[in-house]
Amino acid sequence: MKQEFTEIIAKSKEFYSRYMAIAKVYAKEWLAVVIKAQNDLYLLTHEWFSTHLPRVAQRYDKAPPWTQKGLYYFPWFCLFLIILNYFNVFDRSPTVKSVQDPNVVIVNEDLHNMITEGEVYTGSFVEELRASGRVDFNEMFLSRIGANVTGRVSEILAIPGQKVKQGDILAKITSTELTQSQLSFLKAKSASQLV
Repeated sequence: MKQEFTEIIAKSKEFYSRYMAIAKVYAKEWLAVVIKAQNDLYLLTHEWFSTHLPRVAQRYDKAPPWTQKGLYYFPWFCLFLIILNYFNVFDRSPTVKSVQDPNVVIVNEDLHNMITEGEVYTGSFVEELRASGRVDFNEMFLSRIGANVTGRVSEILAIPGQKVKQGDILAKITSTELTQSQLSFLKAKSASQLV
């Protein structure tokens, strides 16, 4: 596994170095063509200035070398600025998003075909609303109930949502503790009657 991994790494390095060498050759060729075209344009421009505007050409020839070199790169600088301007690099104004009035409805073609136009009139209509959900109780009218004994609810006599009043039996509880207490009571009662 490790050997396969090292082979893959070696092949990828070889592939990368081979194609980078090819790319460098093409880049050098392209750069040579661009530099030759720029030199030709530079000479053509200098010749035009010499014939049509000789004073400008003489001032350029007397200028220091760094100025001449700067003018040599001036077209590239202008191209760079044009590219930056194209991508809105210099635009410092924030983009203002259009705020749409929520009361305005824009109707597209599909929606327009489903709507019938007519005069406005007053009338009644039935609105049907379908929604999934769960009906729950009102906690303001909720009472917690409890029992004095522990046990299991054996029978529920009231249903949820039913109106009840104080004293109504809501449920029956079966309690083993209560049953044992009743059994003890009956044993004690029968024992007291025998005596």
